[in-house]
Amino acid sequence: MRRRVLALFAVLQFALTGTALAQEQNAPDPAAAARGAAAGCPKLPAGSGLSWEYSQGPDFGVCYAHVAGSDENAFGIYFGYAPSFHPDQAKRIGDGRVAGKRVTWYRASNEDKPLPFARETLLKRDSGSVSHVWVQASSQQQLDQRLAILDQMRFQR
Repeated sequence: MRRRVLALFAVLQFALTGTALAQEQNAPDPAAAARGAAAGCPKLPAGSGLSWEYSQGPDFGVCYAHVAGSDENAFGIYFGYAPSFHPDQAKRIGDGRVAGKRVTWYRASNEDKPLPFARETLLKRDSGSVSHVWVQASSQQQLDQRLAILDQMRFQR
């Protein structure tokens, strides 16, 4: 009887160890999950020097383009159906392109203080959703470079 109990215990221990190992091997890798979510962000042109960081909300997602090797946010894109940005025609700056689609850029402000090298726009998507796109820069040259990247990138979804 004792041998049976020991054999049963050994089989149970083997089964539990195998299950734990399988679960550990299939456990989500937070870095892989972040890379997978960022994979839903638009495709950046080669040599842009930017990488995506993705943030998921309850019914929206936001892609942040960071300058490689820093925490500097070059631009961002909100994907959802209820953006908080509402264009003010008085802040209209001019036309441009995001991912090859025509947009109207508006001067961005921070608590009613204009930011000289910041722009934002809304882009209606084929899916019916709306993307709020904003770009920040420290000079006109940097702004022009970032706007060129925004024009060249392509949506994947």
